[in-house]
Amino acid sequence: MVRLSASCALLALSALPLASAGPLSFFQETSHAVVRSGLRNILRLNETQIDRILATDETPLEPHPFAFDLTDDNYETVLGTATLDNPFASPLPREDVWVITVHGPDPVSKVFLKGMDEVATYNSSAAGGTLPANMHFARLGYARETILPTRWWLWRTPVIVIGTNRMRTLRFIRPGNVRPNVEALSDMLSKPALWKQVEVWEGRLAPGGSFEDRLHRLAKIWAKIHRESAKVPKFALLAVSGFIMNFVVSWFHKDDDKKQAAFKEKVEKARLEQAAADAAATETPTAAVPKPPATSSPAQRRSSRRK
Repeated sequence: MVRLSASCALLALSALPLASAGPLSFFQETSHAVVRSGLRNILRLNETQIDRILATDETPLEPHPFAFDLTDDNYETVLGTATLDNPFASPLPREDVWVITVHGPDPVSKVFLKGMDEVATYNSSAAGGTLPANMHFARLGYARETILPTRWWLWRTPVIVIGTNRMRTLRFIRPGNVRPNVEALSDMLSKPALWKQVEVWEGRLAPGGSFEDRLHRLAKIWAKIHRESAKVPKFALLAVSGFIMNFVVSWFHKDDDKKQAAFKEKVEKARLEQAAADAAATETPTAAVPKPPATSSPAQRRSSRRK
């Protein structure tokens, strides 16, 4: 019993999200140590399995020679100047075009990402290809970055974003609009009259909309939350989310026992009332039905008259 209690306590401690920057770094290290100890001693996992569970970041893509990788920290500089670390460079002309591949971990995203990487490698102007010189390529990890997916109100991947007018005019190309091979993608991008047929994003959340500033602030707040929560081990997040879900479900069903008891009482009361009514109907005597008076037939009346 003592050993079981100690194991439960160890698992409970491992679920504490004590990961934060600054003064709480000591608790972050302690939390990681407790989690590793719990996984090693209770679940009997080896170090490789523990490292896989505690991994907080996905494997980043290999740098592309002709496509920028957008992040929450560099997107303003990259999209404004087409440089990684020079915010004072000359801004891009309004006529320049950005082609951004928003990808996720799903298989379809991998196919589109491979196709767009090949387009940038073989057909972009920077690589000596035939695409326009004012067309720039970039990649955006949906699961790793927060600000741009939130500002562009993206909820699924993959998406090819074509931005013009200094990213104030956005078009979203979905998998159903084009085949994910280098020939089809290059052909579409080489014909502005073709991709400009895609509807421009408009509305309150779009660039120039009434809620654009609010959405931008929300994106920055969400990015900060995402950055801090990424420091917490996945095992701890899973445990905490399970606890919260259990609490919410219990709260919604807190009156179920009372409702069930009231329902049973109502059913029992109806059953007793029905039984009493049936018993009363059985005990009540039925009134005797009087016999109708005897009447003589016409033949009998004629015979009596003859007498």
